[in-house]
Amino acid sequence: MASTGSPLATYLQRAHWKPRDLGRAISAWLDSRGRVSERIHPTTPYSWTKRDYCPYEPYPQIAADVLSARLCEMVTPEALWPGRRVASSSLRSTDDNLGMSWSVDDVIRQMDELIGHGTVRYVAASGSRLIIPALDGFRGRPRPIGGLRTDHVEPPLVELITRHIADLRRLDDRAGGGALSLRYVDNELHAVLDLLRNAVCRADVHDRLLLAAGDLAQLSGWMHCDAGDHGAGQRYLLLATRAARTVSDSPDSRIRALAQESAANMVGMLAYQSAWLLSRAGASAEP
Repeated sequence: MASTGSPLATYLQRAHWKPRDLGRAISAWLDSRGRVSERIHPTTPYSWTKRDYCPYEPYPQIAADVLSARLCEMVTPEALWPGRRVASSSLRSTDDNLGMSWSVDDVIRQMDELIGHGTVRYVAASGSRLIIPALDGFRGRPRPIGGLRTDHVEPPLVELITRHIADLRRLDDRAGGGALSLRYVDNELHAVLDLLRNAVCRADVHDRLLLAAGDLAQLSGWMHCDAGDHGAGQRYLLLATRAARTVSDSPDSRIRALAQESAANMVGMLAYQSAWLLSRAGASAEP
């Protein structure tokens, strides 16, 4: 185990990690995002535990991210290297700005922000920090969507999107997801959100587009969790639940049933992921 001479070493002790474990976790984090060329040697973090040493970007933030996931708490680069200038990303909790009162426009905007979240990092939540926004997604009475509404969307396009989502799910079940697959799913979600903002269509077509957005967000959330980005994964699933809620009162009984089934599946995924994270945290706390 690393010496307790630095804050990083103290965090590694809490995680029951050696510096070599941190190096492997950082490389796995990079691999999952298609950044193989930025991998580090497993022994590199040994030098990082020295009191006056701080690695160059982007490694301080990545180290904070993987330790956050390991410990199920928010860890920042400043906590690992206090007093050192670290160009950290914006770190947020997965329930950030997910209050009880929300609209369809809010869900679409937040999904779009999440797709292009860039330097924003989301830290996974547990307990009430996860349960409350999940329940708020069911209790909220979403206000109608706005938008420019200049393009016509006909049922055949929605049917194509629905089939495509089913194919993407089967592909993920068989082959798993990588960085490129995840980016492809997020691009598909962005395209559906664009249709929602600008679509002129029948009410049932509009509801099916919202359901498709929720299904794509659900798939993206699950793939983010598989890639180890649990905070973003939770946020995708929470927003997907709200997208399903927007059509759970649809006058079309088939759409209503699909929305209710989808929302239940999303909550089940959140519960599974939360239980898995808590089990990891418990294992790391064992002597």
